[in-house]
Amino acid sequence: FFGQIEVPALVSTSVAIMSQAHADTGLLPSTFSPAGVTKGTAGVLSSAFAVVCQMAGMGILQLAYMLRQGGWLCLALILACALATNYTGKLLISCCYDEGGSRVNKNYAEIGFAAFGSLGKVCARVFENATLFGVSTLFLILGGKFLEEIFPQAGLSTRTWIAIGGAIVAVPVLAFRTIGEAKFVSMIGVLAVGAVVAAVVVEALMVEFGEAQPKKSTDLFLPEGIIPAFSAMALAFAAHAGLPSVEASMRDPSKFPQSFNLAYTCVMLLYLPVAIIGYAIYGDGVYSPILCSLPHNNWVQYAAKSLITAHVLLTYPVLMTLFFTELESSWGLQSGSSAYLLKRSGLRLSMIAITILVAEFVPYFDSMMSLVGAVCVVMTTFIMPAAFFLRLRAKKVRERVLPLLVAAMGVLGGSIGAVQASIDLVSKVRSGADPSAG
Repeated sequence: FFGQIEVPALVSTSVAIMSQAHADTGLLPSTFSPAGVTKGTAGVLSSAFAVVCQMAGMGILQLAYMLRQGGWLCLALILACALATNYTGKLLISCCYDEGGSRVNKNYAEIGFAAFGSLGKVCARVFENATLFGVSTLFLILGGKFLEEIFPQAGLSTRTWIAIGGAIVAVPVLAFRTIGEAKFVSMIGVLAVGAVVAAVVVEALMVEFGEAQPKKSTDLFLPEGIIPAFSAMALAFAAHAGLPSVEASMRDPSKFPQSFNLAYTCVMLLYLPVAIIGYAIYGDGVYSPILCSLPHNNWVQYAAKSLITAHVLLTYPVLMTLFFTELESSWGLQSGSSAYLLKRSGLRLSMIAITILVAEFVPYFDSMMSLVGAVCVVMTTFIMPAAFFLRLRAKKVRERVLPLLVAAMGVLGGSIGAVQASIDLVSKVRSGADPSAG
């Protein structure tokens, strides 16, 4: 069955469409190529790697489960989400410039203010920070789940491991004042994701061609699973909040679309093999996260889980440092201010404790991922970039059509997905569902 699914063909098709989207001035304004902009030092490759570092993460662990939810046709959903978020990323960057090509907005919040005044700025900041907070909480849940499976002899529950993991990651959050002091962990994280992809693919193929094959059943299309899959899929392509900084750091900002397309190509080459092979091998028995589907008591599984655990525990401080940098700046909490260290430590410890408490109360990775994706990430990757572009840059009717469709896709999928994920979480909490169950 692997011969019937062409991964390179899917990737090359998506790259071709992304390139055409940039070339067609009906989709992006011709003034997108900036002039007179202060240049950074990053090239196309390093900028693409920076985007991959932000994007490639725990979303990959849910991909095969998304196919279980919606069937093989969810591959089209993965491709559609990739194309839509690639497009909105370019829309967002175009909103950094005025009609003359001068860079006038340097971050998401400034774009929001330019588009809708104080309301737009507040919305941008709220959903940016909610995404950072929600994803950080998800990382604690995933770390606790895998630590329980890596150290079963300890006899500790998922919730206990969440608390232990939270105590560990609190140290660098308190130690690092800015993201520049913690950025090295992003590179470690993306290398860990690449290693996990290799481990999952190799182990799955060993299961397929081994003597003991799991009983599996796959479906072509399950309509009831499309919305939950869409909500979780949004997280797999969440990098928009950091795109203005990446683009500003480039030597030639006009090459951002080329770098962005390259990043998406790399991410799709990571995502598609795990999704296709994972679902093909394990079928309706595939778990979320997919590492729980691998044979137990196997060194490959332990190595993969150890790598992804290291990844999420290393990335938590990065995300929370970003969260606190914005929060502390808005509150006027700067170095040199009265009782700065005491206030900063108190604020950070309080917010870390809240993420731990949320993870302890609802330690259900798949449902929480769908909720965070539907409520927060859909806004920052689908709805707001399209809305800002429509307000700031769209002058012609044909420039409005596609952004409106993307925004409508986000509103519909996000709204329904948030309701479904909330109902699922409430049901699990009331029934006392086991968070360690696959």
